[in-house]
Amino acid sequence: MKKFENVRILKGIGGLYHVDTPFGIYFCKPKGLFRLENISPLAGDFVNIEVTHEQDREALITNILPRKNELVRPRVVNIDQAIIVFSAKNPKPNFDLLDRLTILAERHSLDVTIIFNKLDLGTVNIDIYKKIGYKVILTSVEKNTGIEELKEALNNKVSVFCGNSGVGKSSLINAIIGESVQEIGLVSGKGSGKHTTRASFLIKLQNGYLVDSPGFSSLKLDFSKEELKLYFKEFQGLGDCKFLDCSHLNEPGCEVKRNIQNTRYERYKTIYEELKNSERGY
Repeated sequence: MKKFENVRILKGIGGLYHVDTPFGIYFCKPKGLFRLENISPLAGDFVNIEVTHEQDREALITNILPRKNELVRPRVVNIDQAIIVFSAKNPKPNFDLLDRLTILAERHSLDVTIIFNKLDLGTVNIDIYKKIGYKVILTSVEKNTGIEELKEALNNKVSVFCGNSGVGKSSLINAIIGESVQEIGLVSGKGSGKHTTRASFLIKLQNGYLVDSPGFSSLKLDFSKEELKLYFKEFQGLGDCKFLDCSHLNEPGCEVKRNIQNTRYERYKTIYEELKNSERGY
């Protein structure tokens, strides 16, 4: 029986999974044991399959390999990189949401590339994120600006696109792959956007994969307040605070508080209070 090992699921529709192999796509059903164990294959999973009908390219998923990470929204696994997309204008950048998305990406140990799209409509100050150490790309689909640089950032990685609704994620994806695979939503009159992407699936590139995600207007973080300081990239490498359990708020001898005085730090304090209140049940 023909078998493939360590091949990747691109998408699942109605219990049928499209699996990418060196010889093209096979349409696979999971073995019954997964249902008994309450295990569901997900887009991005590495699996082993056994071909059951070569002519119709049908196969059986026999094993799901361990996952290195799992995202909830979109529901995908084994992601390498978060492409966080915001627009320079219409809608204007929501930096609170941007910082929350970088926090979430850091928590899942994802590389981060920040995109400010619609550069033809306005400009945006990117200095703070470049100083932190994030890769920042300015793009305009209308003027074909930054598209090649973005393509290079996607090479040999599985990337998830995330950000506000209406910032042009689908337009960027269409520009990258050279064909329309996404229905493009229209920005509403209030600038909040209209999102049209519904299902999680991996799009195969020449050297890599990408997946779109639903648009966000806000993002609630759900972990302990003590963890938060681990996910602010600029906090790392500043030297040791006086106290090992320093929360970087009011403690004396805090290296973070002494060295970081910017809007990111203000958002750190705001999110810390949110997490603290959530732990108290507020």
